[in-house]
Amino acid sequence: MKAGDSHDQSAARQNHKRLRKSLRSFLEHHPDIQVIGEATNGREAIERCNELEVDLILMDLNMPDIDGLEATRRITAGFPHINVIVLTMQSDHQSKVAALDAGAKAFVDKNNAVEELVDTIRSVVGGAQHALQSEF
Repeated sequence: MKAGDSHDQSAARQNHKRLRKSLRSFLEHHPDIQVIGEATNGREAIERCNELEVDLILMDLNMPDIDGLEATRRITAGFPHINVIVLTMQSDHQSKVAALDAGAKAFVDKNNAVEELVDTIRSVVGGAQHALQSEF
């Protein structure tokens, strides 16, 4: 480990924490969307599925412990009623295909999240396989 690694990891965790807080605040302004939990890594996301009555999960691909793709695979296999929307900075074609293969219902680039996210959530909860198909 280099001297700067610990600081870099701490900064990344803080950025993710701020993003989750901002995302929660944004989503809570929509009365038809209720945020009932958060997870800091893939393992926690899977555990929350056992603890909470979840309809939908916003999943980042780049997560510690268990990455977002593996967490998505496990969640969609073990909890088929739960929809997963991948919300990530990795917007390349390969990441989109991998997310679809893992069971995600939609893919939203964090750079476009404000414009797309609420509509995508509503579409997926309503039964559509939204962003993944329209991106190809």
